[in-house]
Amino acid sequence: MEYLKEGSNLLTVRENNLALLIRLIHKKKVCSRVELSKETGLKQATITNIVNDLIRWGVVAETGFLPGRGKRRAIGISLNQESFRIIGVRLNRKYAQTGLFDLAGNLLEKKTCSFQRGVPPAETVRSICAAIEALLGRAAQKKVLGIGIAMPGPFVPESGRIAMMSGFPGWDRVDLKGELERQLLLPVYLEHDANCGALAELWYGGIDSQEDVLFVAADTGVGAGILVRGQLYTGSQGMAGEIGHISIDYQGPVCECGNRGCLELYCSTQRLVQRYQEEAQKAGNTIEAVGKTEEEILKKVADAEPLARRVFGEVAGFLGIGLASAVNAYNPGVIILSDKMALAGQYLVEVIAQALKERLLPSVFEGLRIRLGAFAEDGMLYGAGALVIERMLSMPSESFKPPA
Repeated sequence: MEYLKEGSNLLTVRENNLALLIRLIHKKKVCSRVELSKETGLKQATITNIVNDLIRWGVVAETGFLPGRGKRRAIGISLNQESFRIIGVRLNRKYAQTGLFDLAGNLLEKKTCSFQRGVPPAETVRSICAAIEALLGRAAQKKVLGIGIAMPGPFVPESGRIAMMSGFPGWDRVDLKGELERQLLLPVYLEHDANCGALAELWYGGIDSQEDVLFVAADTGVGAGILVRGQLYTGSQGMAGEIGHISIDYQGPVCECGNRGCLELYCSTQRLVQRYQEEAQKAGNTIEAVGKTEEEILKKVADAEPLARRVFGEVAGFLGIGLASAVNAYNPGVIILSDKMALAGQYLVEVIAQALKERLLPSVFEGLRIRLGAFAEDGMLYGAGALVIERMLSMPSESFKPPA
């Protein structure tokens, strides 16, 4: 019989303490060494030694005296916004966003390149690489820790490839990580876009790390990032959260994934545009008069235009039906709604809440909080940056310590 080894040596303990302090300093933004000792239970001597190392490596900077009682004033510390840079990329079916971040998560510059449906993957990779190179030029004399990429699903972490991107054939043969690492000579980290959105909420959106969260990204596809006590739940193959391929009609239309009646066939932004134009034309309006894009229609929803709200209620109601199954499966305490559909504003929350209320046990619904994401469309981009930090914190001394 085999037993798992769960012991910790001194090196592991130190790495864990380094990661713990970096997370806590990030959360507090500015704090003292005494606060860190109280929050973590570590001795002040241990805190002093670790903080001194972080200052020497450029991870932390002193901010001056903090206001306090008595003659001894504590010196504040915060994450150093000058020493390091991070590249984040969000790959979408219609565009790629590329952002330059500092260690504190501030977005310093953003580039967006759009592409047409069916564009060859090689062309998209060239566009992403060019955008990253432009941002690296702005990061001169800063150490770039790596590149995080939020990938549309279904994404297979083991192979590092997208299993299927609707309307964009060929991505299952693209080694994006390998291509970018060869060209840019930087470490590249890939993750499902909804998981990146969940990381963004965890790092920058004020989520309590003890909460169980279902982060929902609804745009041309639908995916979910699942946080269990501050940790991503990704499943045995890293593909947990593909709620867009829950079937809500076993006799429905065939999806590209091979299933029938998949959720995202009924509640995507593409479906919203289609249904709105159909209903507007029935009412005697032309497409030119009613708007062609999801952004135009979602603005009408936010502005309470009756037809837009009626059609949006239908489409978002299907999303609520799918989320009822997800809630019964994962039992989250919080649902966060994000991506393009969230441009409808609080009305999206109202529609989802009503659909869930009709389909969940009262005790389950009453224990559930539903809110919009903190970042609207940029959540996955911020999460791609946070992904790099998460990976760095698995071994902070190797990631941040300058070479001898």
